[in-house]
Amino acid sequence: MSISTHQIKAKSHILSLLGNELIGSDSLAIFELVKNAYDADAQNVKITFIDLNTPNQKIIIEDDGHGMSSNVIQDVWLTIGTDFKIH
Repeated sequence: MSISTHQIKAKSHILSLLGNELIGSDSLAIFELVKNAYDADAQNVKITFIDLNTPNQKIIIEDDGHGMSSNVIQDVWLTIGTDFKIH
């Protein structure tokens, strides 16, 4: 597997997006990750809680959805403030 690097970019309306669309709690963050799996056409999502309430706690979320193309990662998800999901 080859590793590539990309730069993160930001659009000018990022401040309004940050005010309206931040995830405000741990449970909403987990929900958002499961929702992302659904968006990736996953049939299964597995959530594993490890060592909760300890310094070594972990939450692992795995799914069998489809990955994104390099172009979508670079042009959408690494560009802060893109309006990709508004359309």
